[in-house]
Amino acid sequence: MARTLSRRESKDLTRRRLVEGAMSILRSEGVAAATTGRIAREAGIKQSSFYGHFADRDACLSEVAETIGGYVLHNVRKHRGSWRIGDVRASVQRGMSVVLDSFLIEPELTRIFLRHRTDDSALGRCFSEMVDTARTELERDLLASKICETEQEARVHAELFVSATLGVVDGLISKRIDDRESALTGLTNVVIAALGAALKREVSKR
Repeated sequence: MARTLSRRESKDLTRRRLVEGAMSILRSEGVAAATTGRIAREAGIKQSSFYGHFADRDACLSEVAETIGGYVLHNVRKHRGSWRIGDVRASVQRGMSVVLDSFLIEPELTRIFLRHRTDDSALGRCFSEMVDTARTELERDLLASKICETEQEARVHAELFVSATLGVVDGLISKRIDDRESALTGLTNVVIAALGAALKREVSKR
């Protein structure tokens, strides 16, 4: 016999359905189509019930953005600090491969991320915060691993890595780049070249 959901469990389930409904609309129709009425219908509830879970459309879209960005950040964090001085190419390539695949697994949502990540919308503000978080965490890793010696050096390298990665992702999603392996090799080469002096410095200490 199926267990009856508690009031809290039922509310959480409906909230997840709303977020999933909004994501489905974003995938197939884009941001403009994601009205509160459409999101509610997609979730199978009345529009009036939407406001029992979210204050407005922007609040719902912010949670959608957190869901999208959270998946990518989770995968990136699993590889934080995984670079090995003695096996730089392999470790960098593994990390870059995970990042690329995290974006490519949901191409429609990634298109939305790329399109809105710098605009002043609910999606854009949330995406921008997540990119800033990834950039800051990368700066800390570069300093902690001694690959970069100063905060300024780490800031420049982190900016380069983030910009290069998003550029390659955009190229793959837009089909300007049509081969993932070539994209991965090129991105790995950029990261290693950027770290060249720092890596030589670290190896010389050993």
